[in-house]
Amino acid sequence: MASQRMTDSQLTPPKDPREAAAWWFARECAGTLTAAQQAALQAWREANPVHDQEYRAVARVWQWADAVPASQLRALAQAPDTGSRRLLSSRRTFAMAGGAACTILALGAGALLYNNWYDGKKIELATAHGERRTETLPDGTRLDLNTNTSLTYRVRNGKRVVELVHGDVMFDVVHDRQHPFYVITAAGTIKVIGTRFNVRVQEPLDVRVAVESGVVSVRAEATPTARSVRLTAAMAARITEAGVGPPAQVDVSELTAWRTGKVVFRNQPLVSVVNEMNRYLPVSISIADPGLERLPVAGVFNVDDGRAFLEALPKSLPLRVVRSERGDVRLFMR
Repeated sequence: MASQRMTDSQLTPPKDPREAAAWWFARECAGTLTAAQQAALQAWREANPVHDQEYRAVARVWQWADAVPASQLRALAQAPDTGSRRLLSSRRTFAMAGGAACTILALGAGALLYNNWYDGKKIELATAHGERRTETLPDGTRLDLNTNTSLTYRVRNGKRVVELVHGDVMFDVVHDRQHPFYVITAAGTIKVIGTRFNVRVQEPLDVRVAVESGVVSVRAEATPTARSVRLTAAMAARITEAGVGPPAQVDVSELTAWRTGKVVFRNQPLVSVVNEMNRYLPVSISIADPGLERLPVAGVFNVDDGRAFLEALPKSLPLRVVRSERGDVRLFMR
């Protein structure tokens, strides 16, 4: 019984780190560990970074359990498993706190929970206009979502797959060679093992990939038979309907300054700057005189401070800012 204390001799966790993580989590969740066994758990987590990573991942999946439909849990309950048959009966069972729910994990459901619950289960994430948010996937991968971003995540046949519909995401992917990580866009696919990189879908067939650390491979939908392009740290490339463009050296911290609420412009045309700021600001800015569009802009601006941005423009460019009664802004030649 999970409510009974186990002796130290009974503590023989599986050798596989993922299975061992579920095994340990079940017993800690059930409250069956003695002080000495708690120390053994802590020693196991500290012995190898992978152990702690897997343990945290199991805990996250447990927290996400309420999102799993009852029909899927029933299917898991009926599925055979090498070792013991899974004692899963209903969504309510998994919603229970304390010993009863943890007993299920202790009897072997933990590995099934971790490995199979998200095989095909879709997680949808989105941000609104001007919103930025950080999310952590069940495997521990961190996503920084920029404004107006939409994506889905699921595990397919052991592959971690993000489908990025639109927007801007900084990925900090947990290393897992057995479960490669893919970002799929309309323009192409990015494959990684574990790394930090940014993907921005500017248009369905205009995607920018920039790598902060590690390595990614990029393949375009337009040229599926072409070799993948390999990008390493401080490199970026665009994927368009023509294929993957040539890699270039970039300052990734500038490209992803939005994570700290900033945008950096280096002599970019005003029309591009206005389009970028419109992604964040609650008011719409438009250029009334076409002659202003190509004027170069340089500077660092706060994406949450439209007033400061509009006050800075006339100080460096020959233009004037006019607000309409509705609050929208138009830029005219001065």
